[in-house]
Amino acid sequence: MAAHRVALGLRRARGMSTTGGPVPDRAPAAQNGRAAGPAPSAPTAGSSQAAAEVSGHARTGRLRSIRLRLLLPIVVATAGLVVLGVVQTRFAVNTALDARRAQVMAGTATATVRLAYRVEQEVAEADALRARGGTSGAALVAAAQSQTDLAAQRFRTAAAAARTADPALGDVLGQAGSQLDQLPTIRDAVRQLKSGQLSGDRYTPLSLALIAVADALPTQLSDAQLAATARAVGAIAAAEHLGAQQRDLLSQAFRRGSMTNTELADLAELTGAQDERIAEFTRSASPAELARYTELLRGDDLLASTRMRTTPLAAHADLTALKVDPDVWYIAQSNTLRHLHELELRLTTNLDLTSRERQRRAQTSSLLTGTATGLLVLLAFSAALLFGVRTSRRLRGLRGAALAVAYTELPSAITTLSRAEEPDHVRVALNDSVAHADQLTVAGHDEIGEVGAALGAVHRQALRLAAEQALLRLDVAGLFVALSRRGQSLIHRQIQLIDEFERAETDPARLDRIFQLDHLAARMRRNEENLLVLAGGEPGRRVTAPVALDQLIKAAVAEIEDYERVDAVGVADVGIAAHVVRDLIHLLAELLENATTYSPPASRVRVSARRAVEGVNLTVFDEGIGMQPALVAELNARL
Repeated sequence: MAAHRVALGLRRARGMSTTGGPVPDRAPAAQNGRAAGPAPSAPTAGSSQAAAEVSGHARTGRLRSIRLRLLLPIVVATAGLVVLGVVQTRFAVNTALDARRAQVMAGTATATVRLAYRVEQEVAEADALRARGGTSGAALVAAAQSQTDLAAQRFRTAAAAARTADPALGDVLGQAGSQLDQLPTIRDAVRQLKSGQLSGDRYTPLSLALIAVADALPTQLSDAQLAATARAVGAIAAAEHLGAQQRDLLSQAFRRGSMTNTELADLAELTGAQDERIAEFTRSASPAELARYTELLRGDDLLASTRMRTTPLAAHADLTALKVDPDVWYIAQSNTLRHLHELELRLTTNLDLTSRERQRRAQTSSLLTGTATGLLVLLAFSAALLFGVRTSRRLRGLRGAALAVAYTELPSAITTLSRAEEPDHVRVALNDSVAHADQLTVAGHDEIGEVGAALGAVHRQALRLAAEQALLRLDVAGLFVALSRRGQSLIHRQIQLIDEFERAETDPARLDRIFQLDHLAARMRRNEENLLVLAGGEPGRRVTAPVALDQLIKAAVAEIEDYERVDAVGVADVGIAAHVVRDLIHLLAELLENATTYSPPASRVRVSARRAVEGVNLTVFDEGIGMQPALVAELNARL
């Protein structure tokens, strides 16, 4: 047996009476005057949580963030710019280091050629002292040795710096240092020489070691111009050494007035080697350096020394009768060597100045490159961050507006439109909703603004469709109300006629058929009221006074077909407020008709009403199969 129970909050208050009244009319089904139905869910406390994620969409990682997608290409480009700036800065720093190393090489070259020149001067003074005999000129030899020692000290200092700057020069500098350590021994050996013997042979290993240092310096320079200048310095240093050997050889020969074939061969070899070195200088020197050397060629000393040197080398020269003043030759050749040494110093000075300028420019370039790269990276990243954050904020604002429209504004507007009772109310609600939704969209003339405008258009279109549906519902409801009113009017006339027939009829059989017609008309009246309530209209019948509960049950039983099968048992003696009478009659009639329809025809249906703590429990008992709890819950949710 299935039981249908209705809990009624009934109280003896507000002048409620237990006396019976006329057969009550139906009360309004709802205060809003429309049929109840499923309405859009209003925003709840969880709407903000619902708006956190779009339905059917979930971000699975930070790489899907639009902010990161906007910033990632810019960050990659900025990183590339940083790498390029670092490479350029490192190149400039390496150029500065190369220039610094070239400056050290220039200092070493200067110290080397000065020492080589001082060694040649010491050799010349030693040979001159021995040629004069005795001790005349010993002070000049001592002065020359003192200058050599000072130049040697400077060379050792420069060699140490060069070895630190470029360890590859360690071997050649070590050999030069070893030969320089032998200088006291060389001087002792020179003092033991006899008249006619040359001192240059004893100093030759030292001079060659110094020339080897000058030739090795260009190989350690990466700058082509600096390397060419360094090669020019080495070539002039070698040419100067060869010229000093020529000076010593011809000084002895001119003093004797004759020259051996061996000495002639040595002179020819020295001259050829010097010419080769001069040719190397012309290939490596700059136009300004060549101009300086050309000016030197026009000097009287070089012309005189060249003429005297070519005398023994001339064809058919009489080597036993050389008519050349040895002092004139010595002075002319010494002046030529001095001019070559000045050219060396000019080259080394130019090498030093050029390397310093290169270092300064490289340092400035590295500083400017690093600063410009840093500023450019900072500017690019700041601009990218600014635009990325701004775009991301606008997109987040657009997303928030879309979610607000989807979860709050649109449902609320549709609810308002659905509850509107008049067409004017629909239009006012539509305008208010559109104006409020337009305030949420993101303005702008770019693509984001266009998306915001498209979102507003979609929202307005949805509101327009909802408004059209609301107006159509009002029109249909009005049509149903009109039809229901006409149906109610006809049924009332029909019931009045049936009542007249009942009063006039005396035949029991026909009177029973008339009672059946009366119940059928009552059911038809209830159906018309159902249609009127669903259409949002007001039922025509009204109850103005409280009604006893037993009378309410009788009125409900009278509106069903199988009223004979219903028994009222244990009905509490309470009164029902007038404004709920029609709703309770209608609801109870539906429950009783359902109970009689879906229960065995021979079974009885009982209705009981018992007092509860704060009202009355009204229960309908039948023997039907009942409904599953899930179906009951679903139907209650729909109600």
